Amino acid sequence: MKKMRMWLLAGLLLCGVGTSFAQSRDMVRFGIGLDMTANRITNYYSNETCGRIGLNVGLKVDVNFTDNVYLGTGFQYAQKGAKKSEDGVTYKSNPGYLTIPVRVGYRYDFNDKVGIFGEFGPYFAVGVGGKNKWEAGSYDEDKDFFGDTDEGYAKRFDCGLGIHFGVELIKHLQIGLGYDFGLVKMYNNAWVDDDNNSKNGSFRFGVAWMF
Repeated sequence: MKKMRMWLLAGLLLCGVGTSFAQSRDMVRFGIGLDMTANRITNYYSNETCGRIGLNVGLKVDVNFTDNVYLGTGFQYAQKGAKKSEDGVTYKSNPGYLTIPVRVGYRYDFNDKVGIFGEFGPYFAVGVGGKNKWEAGSYDEDKDFFGDTDEGYAKRFDCGLGIHFGVELIKHLQIGLGYDFGLVKMYNNAWVDDDNNSKNGSFRFGVAWMF
């Protein structure tokens, strides 16, 4: 009899926890996000790192396992690339990627108005367009960024690791910072990269609204 009472009490407690969770957050949340990014390509012409400003925009999805632990994913269009000026010549690269992040997150709510969160995990991306450009005085030339890797074009596939953290206000408005570390070498042979070790990198600051 005592065991039955204990099991009944445990069941009631679990129901209470589930009810509390359901009242505080939905199992799945959707949102829209916009980031301003400072991008780089390592070893970009003469083994230097140079930056280029871009934007990320897309859909955010949070899958909540508990009130604190969740999976952060979504679907974004991300502008990346680099820019460099040297000896009167300006080099520009502006690849665009469709990106899916898959990050494990943890949040802590101080109250109903203010909370903090942090996320870490991989991202996967496919290049959809972009150009390499050269400018020197009145001369300019451009070439597709993606294409046949045996002819010196960049690979379309990219993946890496990302870290993201920030604050959430009124359980809807998120303001955050993050960085994505590219892990894939972008070229199969030397073109803009003598050491064949060019990789994407992206620092971002952005806002999102979670519904």
